[in-house]
Amino acid sequence: MKFKELICLIRSDIYKYKQKKELKNSLSLLFNKSFIVVFLYRVCHYLYKSENKILLFPFVSLFRIVKERRYIDISYKTSIGEALYIDFAFGIALNEFIKIGNNVELYQCTTIGASGRDKSYGPEIGDNVILKPGSVVIGHCKVGNNVIVEANSVITKDIPDDSTVIGIPNIISTNV
Repeated sequence: MKFKELICLIRSDIYKYKQKKELKNSLSLLFNKSFIVVFLYRVCHYLYKSENKILLFPFVSLFRIVKERRYIDISYKTSIGEALYIDFAFGIALNEFIKIGNNVELYQCTTIGASGRDKSYGPEIGDNVILKPGSVVIGHCKVGNNVIVEANSVITKDIPDDSTVIGIPNIISTNV
């Protein structure tokens, strides 16, 4: 990953937060708890992928402190696309083996990770996905593009594109 790519990712996050929170300036994002977590994730992920491992330790240490204070568990090794939006930074758990696409929205108490049996790979989340409060995506499954996962839904199987998922067991309705 190049430094220009990091700047583009951070700009896309800033734009997403300004759009969702209706902020007038970018300076107010410095006081947004969830944006700080996303920003530090981006920096740590960049340092992890780059050749500069010397700066990785202090940033990862700071990232761990911030994560613990916000009750968020996101590994800096996780692959996350651009324009990530975390609405309420509390109770988010993202496994390091997952892949998250572009323009994804996460709400409080969302869990995405590998199942207890095989932790070597996790779910894939497509582009333009909204995971509402209490959503759980576990196991080796794929959530398609333009999917809305309603509150307290548990996903363990593949979800097609352009659909809405409700409840346990999943009721899948196709968006028109």
